[in-house]
Amino acid sequence: MDNDVIIKTLEMTRRIRDENHEKLRGKSPRERISFYRKKARRLYDKIGRPLREAPLGVLLSQE
Repeated sequence: MDNDVIIKTLEMTRRIRDENHEKLRGKSPRERISFYRKKARRLYDKIGRPLREAPLGVLLSQE
């Protein structure tokens, strides 16, 4: 137990959510989608997997 790492997932999730909320405040739906796509692209590049994207028009038509 001495070497166990405690991950406070709830606090981490709330912190990330709040940071993203501040960054996206006042942004259009298109800008929000772009924000999350960039984040996803960086993650997929980091883990070495290809990124699959839905067409932007499909996402906007579901709003």
